[in-house]
Amino acid sequence: MILEVMNKGLEKTFSREKNIGTIIRDGMDIGLCVINRKRKKLQYAGAFLPLYLIREGNLVEISADKIIIGMNPEGLSYLDHEINLLDDDIFYIFLMVMWISLVDLKIKNSCTGVSGTF
Repeated sequence: MILEVMNKGLEKTFSREKNIGTIIRDGMDIGLCVINRKRKKLQYAGAFLPLYLIREGNLVEISADKIIIGMNPEGLSYLDHEINLLDDDIFYIFLMVMWISLVDLKIKNSCTGVSGTF
């Protein structure tokens, strides 16, 4: 649900009415989690950034939607996932960042991640 709201906001921000004569083909990848420790629940929604869960030594990938936030003119729905958490669960969301160094004009990769334990 939150990703639909974010999508509409970005589409409005990038709308053609505001950017006359300019076509903006930009959007955002996101992985968003909400944790309710009392209920032992994790809610996750993602656009191109999956959630990885390590549970009892096994790696589980919770897939992200393949729909960019801000570039969804068809109004496709984003999936919300609710996961029951166990005491030793570990979860990760990774973001691959690419940048170009103007000094040496090389493309470099960096992998950053956010993790948590329940």
